[in-house]
Amino acid sequence: MNYVFETYFGVSFSLVQKGDENESSNIFICYKESKANNQLYFAAHPLLFETDVHHQDIVCTTYNDHVIFFQVNDPDSALPYDPFALIFYMLTRYEEYLPFEADEHGRFPAKASLAYQNGFLDQPIVEQVINDVLHCILGKFPSFQFKPPGFQFEVSYDVDAPFAYRGKGFVKNLVGSFLMLINGRINQGIDRLGFTFLGGKDPFDHFFDILSSLEEYQLKAFFFLLMEHKGKHNPAINYQHYAFDILVNKLSKSHVLGIHPSYVCTSEEKLRTEQKRFEEVTQLRANISRNHFLRIKLPETYQLLESAGITHDFSMAFPDHTGFRAGCSRPFPFYDLTKETSTSVVIHPFCAMDATFEYYIKKGTEKEIMEQLKRLYNNVIGVNGVFHIVFHNDLISGYLSKRNWKKIMIEIMDYHHTKSSR
Repeated sequence: MNYVFETYFGVSFSLVQKGDENESSNIFICYKESKANNQLYFAAHPLLFETDVHHQDIVCTTYNDHVIFFQVNDPDSALPYDPFALIFYMLTRYEEYLPFEADEHGRFPAKASLAYQNGFLDQPIVEQVINDVLHCILGKFPSFQFKPPGFQFEVSYDVDAPFAYRGKGFVKNLVGSFLMLINGRINQGIDRLGFTFLGGKDPFDHFFDILSSLEEYQLKAFFFLLMEHKGKHNPAINYQHYAFDILVNKLSKSHVLGIHPSYVCTSEEKLRTEQKRFEEVTQLRANISRNHFLRIKLPETYQLLESAGITHDFSMAFPDHTGFRAGCSRPFPFYDLTKETSTSVVIHPFCAMDATFEYYIKKGTEKEIMEQLKRLYNNVIGVNGVFHIVFHNDLISGYLSKRNWKKIMIEIMDYHHTKSSR
């Protein structure tokens, strides 16, 4: 209710029990299992009255051109389903508390989700449902005053590997060069060997192009910095290297910096260590995050973030598929089902990422990718949501990819610019 009315509609509300109804209120909504008066009535599904987490028998159908579930069989109900139960189920990620088969990185896969299995992963179903509620309220109370949110376009960058070779050291680069040559990566081996002895521009260093594009389209971006350089899945350089310091100064002038908790950052001690590094380098509080590899586990990950003072997290998306993991494009507070309470961590979902196409879907031309991004964009703009897309500087560089991600990045920015200028 907080999310629907206060966050989304921008209005205050109060909950009252039977016998406390104030019939003189401007708006009164009845949310029960059966109708009690002549006010606007939403028949309730049992979900919000339960205190445990268990398998829910869900059947998906359609209403008002979008998917619904938690249907109710009450002709007096304003809607043929319980919108509040549906929103709660999606935003809490209820299904991720149930047993599932994790992927190789311990993550909840897109294919295990209700949204994927029922074909609505590319739809911001939560906002669609909230619009149903709004239409019902306006139909009963035409004078209802609310503050509708406006459409937003957001872009962020995961700086997993700021540089391919710079900051890696002479010996590591020399050995790496020969390993590349031995393994058949001839061109890269020669490039790395040349960089080792002659220096020059690092292949991943395309931050000037990224910043120029952001400036051209007047966008303020988020950059998430990986503060761990040890381990198989952590390709960053040492955070104390001068090149990293120069990069941070460059990015922080006009954009927002956040921490990118590493692959092995699963304890409060480790997270606080990486936060200290971030704060040492940036002179900023490390309270904005996106987990590396999008490794999140509910509720443990968000309990960890809250205990470490993280207040905004941008990890809510599936790494292996585009779309809306929580069925929502707008920020929402994390609700801990194990403790039955809202937390101080605000979740910022995103719906598309270059790495999803590059490493998981592994198919689609640049034109096909752009068409998919446009469809997601239009789905979001249709509900005045937030279209948030993620890129990686190493893919933008084009050094390791056959796709021109820089071109795709500029095209989606230009698409937004064109649409918003109309």
